[in-house]
Amino acid sequence: MSSELEDKTAKYNRAKEAIEVLKARHAQELKPYMEHKEKLEGWLAEFLEKTGLKAAPTKQGNVHWTTKRTAVVKDPQAFMDHVTSTSEFHLLERRASVTAVVDYIEKHGVHPPGVHLNTYRSIRVSKTGEKE
Repeated sequence: MSSELEDKTAKYNRAKEAIEVLKARHAQELKPYMEHKEKLEGWLAEFLEKTGLKAAPTKQGNVHWTTKRTAVVKDPQAFMDHVTSTSEFHLLERRASVTAVVDYIEKHGVHPPGVHLNTYRSIRVSKTGEKE
């Protein structure tokens, strides 16, 4: 291989290592602030619960709950049986399986109707013996 390729790969590895060192240092520097913030969040949550408020406006900002929900399918067959037998298709989200779309394109030479596959590539350098 060319010496320029060797040089650029070595520089890439050094940059990657420096980034990891900085990330680790950053995580350590953030740790006490994150712990303090978590304690404050606990106090604020307890305040809202004790007072029965959904929100508490202050000069510093509005303290309020945010809610994130996830729906995990624990029994796919039971779920699909329910959806199809009751026609409650609104319980499903429509998106294509990337793996299945790639397989379809490889098999048929065209995209499935109504689907566009996006592919993003990036450079990665793994050290000799490093697992991907």
